[in-house]
Amino acid sequence: MIMQKDNWIVEYLFPILFVAFILIFYLIKLISLQIINNEIFSIRSNKIIYRQDIIPAQRGRIYDRNFEIPLADNKEVFQIKLDFSLFPKENKIDILSLLEQGCSVPYIELLNSYENGLKNNENSITLIDNALFKHIIFICEHKEELPGIYYTTGLIREYNNVSSLSHILGYLGKITSNEYRLMASSGYNIESFLGRQGVEKEYDLLLRGEDGIQQRTVDFKERTVSEHIVKKRPKPGNDLVLTIDSRIQTLCEKALGQRSGSVVVMKPHSGEIIAMVSWPWYDNNFNTKSNRKELYHEYQSHPRYPLINRAIQSKYAPASTFKIIMSAAILDTNLLDPQKRINCPGYKRIGNRIFHCHYERGHGMLNLDDAISESCNVYFYTAGYEYLKDPTIIKTYANGFNYGRLTNIDLPGETEGLVPDPRWLKLERNLHWVGGDTVNMSIGQGNLLVTPLQLACAISMVCNDGVLMQPHLLKEFRDPYTHKEVNSFEPKILSKPEWNQEIFATIRTGMRHVVSKGTARYVISTKAVKSAGKTGTAEVGKEDSWHSWYVGFAPYDAPVEDQYVIVVMVEADNKWEFWSAKACNVILQGIFANQSYEETIRVLGSWYGS
Repeated sequence: MIMQKDNWIVEYLFPILFVAFILIFYLIKLISLQIINNEIFSIRSNKIIYRQDIIPAQRGRIYDRNFEIPLADNKEVFQIKLDFSLFPKENKIDILSLLEQGCSVPYIELLNSYENGLKNNENSITLIDNALFKHIIFICEHKEELPGIYYTTGLIREYNNVSSLSHILGYLGKITSNEYRLMASSGYNIESFLGRQGVEKEYDLLLRGEDGIQQRTVDFKERTVSEHIVKKRPKPGNDLVLTIDSRIQTLCEKALGQRSGSVVVMKPHSGEIIAMVSWPWYDNNFNTKSNRKELYHEYQSHPRYPLINRAIQSKYAPASTFKIIMSAAILDTNLLDPQKRINCPGYKRIGNRIFHCHYERGHGMLNLDDAISESCNVYFYTAGYEYLKDPTIIKTYANGFNYGRLTNIDLPGETEGLVPDPRWLKLERNLHWVGGDTVNMSIGQGNLLVTPLQLACAISMVCNDGVLMQPHLLKEFRDPYTHKEVNSFEPKILSKPEWNQEIFATIRTGMRHVVSKGTARYVISTKAVKSAGKTGTAEVGKEDSWHSWYVGFAPYDAPVEDQYVIVVMVEADNKWEFWSAKACNVILQGIFANQSYEETIRVLGSWYGS
């Protein structure tokens, strides 16, 4: 009986328990699949059958202060793309080589785009951004030989005024692999374009908007089997309104002409940049052309460096324009009575060296006002060497006018210039500061270096009773649909030294005398406005070659709210013809008579248009 019972357990109970265990296991697994892990597997299945593609956002337009014709817009073009789901990887060499022949795009560029997209698990990539119609015909004719290659329409950046605005606007460039890895979390993708210079770079996040997403269904061979469904609509970027006045910009551009140098026009009470010209400039549409690499190399190797914005990235000796800063130091420290007359025999001897005045016969006896109007070197040699004496005093006032410091303008790449002192000379050159260094610094020579924008800021302080407003190019940004203002730039005080306010009125008077009876009296001839200014001629170590400065403001007798500061800088590699003051005269006439460049030349005479 016991043996029969054991046999029953082995023969019946164990198989029943085993089947029950299997059923319970599958029941638990089924519950897990259907209920507990349902959401996880749904997501996984969606990943298998759905593909998402980026819908690029329209980049915001850029306007001048009048908000009329956009300076930077978006142009609809043909684009040639590659769909990885249809592209046979094993035939990539043959396909890309054929595409190279038909579309005149180097194979290496096509391969780099392909590999970047593959590395970043993209569903599709753009191979050619601005394809010609003949390229589209080629794609259609060779459709069977180019699987996965197709054309569509897209937007590229277009700059409508290819000239001196290039340094202000900048240009776009495709994101690199390294940039993508750093910026992917900020919403950028491998197809994104980034601002490379100018306001395109400075305000990239405001301009770029938010990309959209579209979804499509694919089969097991990655073939698309449904229409695209928009899951998220793209949000266009904000439209930027700049402080630039296109009419004045063009006037300054033509007044400077094809001379290496720059022009800055600024509103001293607000810091608004009305015009900023740097020559030579470049075509900022170059990056949408098929030979963009050759063009970029040409710009980089050009002897006059057109990619540099000379207004903020080049630094020069300020020459006699620095006498404005010296005048402030004299007036504020009371170390030299401004009415005291100092004799100028045409030179000054310091130790065993002789320092000459620009007027070899000498100016005779001058006070401060006379010295400003006649730009007498000997007066300022004496003031710096015998009265101020300590070069750190001069440095303090130069720093007070923001020399040697960034202006924090909303453009990338600004340089801060240099205000030397004995400590700097020892550390950088291993030299001791001597009397000749103080003498040179007193007339804006030696190691002292400023940018044209810094000089515009210094003159703005003179107009604004010592208050320096931060220079800026952004006026406001607007909603791309309604064009209503979203936000505007609030003027900011950059510096306000605690100096005697009366000194600025005295300097303004001296600058007026430069025009009415001093060094600029024959050149600043416009009757359209009463102005004040200061000339400057910087030595560069070459015979008959000088950097030429002219700085001024107008109207002289108007409230600061109505005034313009103008700085013109012409480099020494141009023919010497005192052009900086001539150009400023044209600009003054054009602004205040509301005339074009051509009209100003008819009024002022052909001497100003040569």
